[in-house]
Amino acid sequence: MSTWALISLTEVIAAVSRPDVEPDIADTVRRVSETLDAEVAAVISETGVRSALGFGSTENCPVKELLVLAESNSPAGHLSGIGPVHLATAHIEGSGMSLLLARTEERFSPDEVAFVRAVGRVLGLSAKMREALEAERIAVDRERHLAQHDALTGLPNRTTIERTLTTKLHPSRTQTVTALFVDLDNFKLTNDTLGHAFGDEVLMVVGNRLGSVVRRGDTIGRLSGDEFVVICTDIAERAAQNLAARIQEAISQPIRHGHSDHVISASVGIATARPGDSPEQLVSNADLAMYRAKQRGRARIDVFDAALRADLENRVSIGQELRRATRNGEFVAYLQPVVTLPEGEVVSYEALVRWAHPSRGIVSPAEFIPAAEDSGLVISIDRFVIESAIKIQAGFGSPRPVAVNLSARTFADQSLVPWLREKLIEYGVSPSSLAVEVTETALIERVEAAAAQLEAIRELGMKVMIDDFGTGYSSLSHLQVFDVDGVKIDRSFVASVGEDARSSAIVTAVLHMANALDLVVVAEGVESDAQVQTLSELRSNKITVPLLGQGYLFGKPQPAIQILVPRREVAAV
Repeated sequence: MSTWALISLTEVIAAVSRPDVEPDIADTVRRVSETLDAEVAAVISETGVRSALGFGSTENCPVKELLVLAESNSPAGHLSGIGPVHLATAHIEGSGMSLLLARTEERFSPDEVAFVRAVGRVLGLSAKMREALEAERIAVDRERHLAQHDALTGLPNRTTIERTLTTKLHPSRTQTVTALFVDLDNFKLTNDTLGHAFGDEVLMVVGNRLGSVVRRGDTIGRLSGDEFVVICTDIAERAAQNLAARIQEAISQPIRHGHSDHVISASVGIATARPGDSPEQLVSNADLAMYRAKQRGRARIDVFDAALRADLENRVSIGQELRRATRNGEFVAYLQPVVTLPEGEVVSYEALVRWAHPSRGIVSPAEFIPAAEDSGLVISIDRFVIESAIKIQAGFGSPRPVAVNLSARTFADQSLVPWLREKLIEYGVSPSSLAVEVTETALIERVEAAAAQLEAIRELGMKVMIDDFGTGYSSLSHLQVFDVDGVKIDRSFVASVGEDARSSAIVTAVLHMANALDLVVVAEGVESDAQVQTLSELRSNKITVPLLGQGYLFGKPQPAIQILVPRREVAAV
């Protein structure tokens, strides 16, 4: 048991009126205090027991005897070295403590005893009020923490990171500030195949591993999804790259899942702030460097530089030109043949967009599609190509299907299928004369939604191909989920087939997998007779599905009018 020392209620009010106390809490205390007698004391716990007998903090006080007297609730008692004493006792409700007043002369009058008991009640109220205030402080602190930190990993969130960077990038600071943007490779695939619970575990593990390798004073944050950032001050570029390598090594350590180990990798982009850079610019620059690292093969490290900045500025400029091009109708559709291997018989075409730039001439999509995706114009460009393909079939009546590429944005657009149905009816074209090509990346973003969209497209009567197959997401399980008609082997494997054992093995594996699932196979980027021969040899007698080829060897993309003979006049495509 501990006892209480009597102090003024105004001191309690002062204690909860500090700057760090929430205003509403202080107001609550003031309102409560107004209902109490200001002359009645509140309490604060002290070490040891003190009475009203004049014992100082260092004097010998008969503590045990006082405790016994307090528990007895007797009006009188005896203390060693003092003799008889008169007592007034009040139990403090809800605290397990008592208030004890003692004196050696006259007894306490009924009014004094009533006063002491009133004080006891006030002390109980005060104790409850302090508990309530403490609970509210804890709740406020927790709410503040949740507002500033990621709920899953406990790391600072985007808002806190931006606030931290605002401070570090203040013009008065002379330190250099560097951001490392860390993005897990194929994390969407991990989530979809191993479950979101394991995905959450991976994110928590990554957060802990980042903390184990960064320098003291570095700030780690989770921006969103599988994106993390490390903020460093006064770190040289080489040291930042070494830190990024340590981060990659730590993240790549196996994570146990069931009875097996799962290994993940990460791509890291590095950017150092220039004078005048905002927090958003610095993080965006690191993000761009990370994106280039992924483009170069994932599990890479890249540094934001002048070339990347120039590329960014160029994409912004192209984006502005694309808006004009969309208004002025500067896009044209070309066709490239798809042939049987090794015979070379044309069986279909792919419609490809070109930009008829007023000053630069015909521009390849590789130069403007990234900017179109950034600006959001890619959907309108895709729809132009699709409608052009429909017009081609309406005007030329080719017995061979025409395929069109769908970007991830276009494919995810819920208005796509109704729009396709409307255009097919408008031009009187059979859906079977058209096919769509979708990249693995677009499919894997949202597996269930992608499967539903594919089913809706196939219900129209159009065929579906997976484009760029084998570039990172391929798996038999996804081919079982996605109802498709064929796959297109990425040109990176075709380019080195017959020369690189790994590429040849991948092509062979795709052929056998496609054969088992009865899927057409198209080899992209065929440019030599040697590649045709090797592809034909890899297709053993057991492979019965069609093997087709597409590339400059069989024909460069050309305007439809140069390839097909029109059956009736149609609008220009």
